[in-house]
Amino acid sequence: MKPPATGRRPTHVVATLGSAGDLHPFLAVARALAEQGHAVLFLGGELHREEVQAQGVPFEAVVDAATMTRCAQHPGLWHPLGGFGVLWRHLAVPAIGPTVAALQRLAPPAGEPPLQVLASPLVAGARLVLESLNLRLTTAHTAPAGLRSARHPFFLQGHAVPAWAPDALRRLAWRWLDHHKLEPMAGARLDGWRRQLGLPPLPRPLFATGLMSPRQVLGLFPADFAPPGQSLPDDWPMPVACLGFPLYEAGGAPDPALQAWWEAPGGPRLVCYPGSAATAAPAVYAAAAHRLAQGEGGVTWRVLHLGPGPSRPLAPTERQTASAPLAWLLPQAQAFLHHGGIGACAQGLAAGVPQWAWPQAYDQFDNAWRLQGLQAPLGLPRWPRRPTVTQVVASCLRAAAAPRAPVRGGWSLPGRPNAAVQAVLHRLHAGRALPG
Repeated sequence: MKPPATGRRPTHVVATLGSAGDLHPFLAVARALAEQGHAVLFLGGELHREEVQAQGVPFEAVVDAATMTRCAQHPGLWHPLGGFGVLWRHLAVPAIGPTVAALQRLAPPAGEPPLQVLASPLVAGARLVLESLNLRLTTAHTAPAGLRSARHPFFLQGHAVPAWAPDALRRLAWRWLDHHKLEPMAGARLDGWRRQLGLPPLPRPLFATGLMSPRQVLGLFPADFAPPGQSLPDDWPMPVACLGFPLYEAGGAPDPALQAWWEAPGGPRLVCYPGSAATAAPAVYAAAAHRLAQGEGGVTWRVLHLGPGPSRPLAPTERQTASAPLAWLLPQAQAFLHHGGIGACAQGLAAGVPQWAWPQAYDQFDNAWRLQGLQAPLGLPRWPRRPTVTQVVASCLRAAAAPRAPVRGGWSLPGRPNAAVQAVLHRLHAGRALPG
């Protein structure tokens, strides 16, 4: 393994915005590029600087810490319909100018090998400058819901449109959203940037095709991330290569005291990870966990709360920690309760642990639907949109007696990128010979 390349003009840029779940798939790729000796630069939010640099990857912020904090604390961030507007205005838009400036500085002159850029569609600056610079852009989506489809499932305000509804109705809904919400939110600003760059407007619809690379779009999820007998949507607006979950892990050992407690002999184990959204999920998860830790169902569970944890006193077999390696925790767990983020879903699938999600916004509803379908053959119950404490407890008790699901791919560790990361690297390297 070569040491990370430093002190050279980058040949690769990896860029993303958002939460740790948005960061980690891209960081797995950036770390592997650096380990191969490529000169790579990571563009992202300032609050992720320390984590990226700890993996030997040079970092440049395109959003400052105060902007990220304001976005994370916005009361509308987790609204099932309006949340994306908050994310766009308060995170994506502030990153446009710094991203454009960074790529203008980094792109080599014409005639030299192009700068390879792997970016989330939320990093709009990468798409805005594409035709004006010597670079090759690859757009990567971390979850299927980021790609536009009129197929089932289709969620509005967190509610699934009935499966019997015709695709034409869903396409009509997309047209309405484009005309009344998305185009007014982003169109004029993006067109203004393109005029400044001497370029024509981006293709429409912006969030279906305009912000995607016209050359290469990757899915950082597997092609079989769908219930048995079903497939991913076949009407995406462009070809998408689905390569698998990158499954980033930082490496390193867990806290010794936590490790001794988690691995001690005892009953089944539960990991609770409700996330940061202001929903009822933390309270319901905490109440269910308390009942399990008190021995409901005839067995006392060992429960680990990831994140803030419940406000009440913990039972003797409960612990709380800010974070811990899921690649270590989940293979030993009998149940995993979380928020439906794609990172948590991928970690649970990799470990083969029964898992349930309480979705709130963004891709979480689609992810949760896919999880429930994948687990159906194991006889595990489906949740309603808002389960009760009793339903959560019953699900965990069923999980403790259910067969373990097959594991679905290995983790990416320092010096050991998994198959999905290797497939992304292959696509990036092959792209050096392709036109923009």
